[in-house]
This record gives sequence, C-alpha cells and structure tokens, in this order.
Amino acid sequence: MSKEHYHIHKLTGKIQTPKLLRKGNQASEFTFLALEEDMETLGFPKKLQEGWQDKAVGVFKELLDNNKALKTYMDICVRCSACTDKCQFFLGSGDINNTPVGRAELMRKVYRYYFTPFSSKGEPFSEHVLKQWMSYFYQCSECRRCSYFCPYGIRYSRNYNGCKRNNELYWCW
Repeated sequence: MSKEHYHIHKLTGKIQTPKLLRKGNQASEFTFLALEEDMETLGFPKKLQEGWQDKAVGVFKELLDNNKALKTYMDICVRCSACTDKCQFFLGSGDINNTPVGRAELMRKVYRYYFTPFSSKGEPFSEHVLKQWMSYFYQCSECRRCSYFCPYGIRYSRNYNGCKRNNELYWCW
C-alpha cells in the first residue's frame, strides 16, 4: 500500500477569493445557437425573421404590462452596486455586464428607448443587444444573493426570467 502525501493549508481566518479569469474575458461569450437542421426539425425558423424587433418589443411590453414589479424595478434601481460584490459570476469574471446592475442596465437601455421619454439614453433592439441578452442573462444562476443585499429589495431574477422568455420566443416567430 502506497503512502499518500497531502498538503494541508494552514487556516488564517482570512478568506481569499482567487481570480480565476481575466477581467472582461466573458464579454465575447455567447450562447451557442442550435443547428439549422435541428431548428427546422422542431418547426422553428433557421434565422431571425422579418419584423422580429417589433415582435420582441411587443413581448417586452406584455411583460411590463403584466408585471408591475418589473416596471418598478426598472425605475427604482439607483445603481448603488451593493449587489455587485455578492455575484459569483462577477467575482469570477470581473466583467461589469456580469453583475446584477450590469445585466439590468442591458435591459434598461431597451426599456428607455421604447417605453420612456428618455429614448436618447436608450438603445433599440438589434442583433447585438439580443446576443448580449442571451450571453449575460443565461450566465446568471438566479441564486438571488443580489436581491438579498439590495437596499430596495429588487428581485433581479424576476427581471432576467422575462428577458430569457423574450430570447426564447424570438426564434419561434
């Protein structure tokens, strides 16, 4: 029988969070789309259809109309970043869009453009915006740590579920 060698680290009482990834390294990570033949087999279009932006805005409006909390959350977040250092995905990546505030800001840009008088501070739906939504909203594990530490009690996972729904539906049109 061989003798195993183990290295036991001394406990100092300090928790050190290792930086595993470079800052911003997930900024170019996107969800992989299904193969065209798989989309066709399931009855979905192979690519974005004409007028998809209008349909996506319609789904977003429906989400806002049916969920008053979502509209309130869009308006009351003051970007204090109390949630930022609680997000394990931000701690691992250092990417500001991988924070609850960063993800909410991605959604808020579209909200401002279509649903507020501040459209100049917003951004219309585009393929780039859609790719960002697909990337960052699906990286969130919805652990809800951010909601626990938010001084306003914003439930970010509720917001992200709406965006995920919009992302999933836009291929079905």
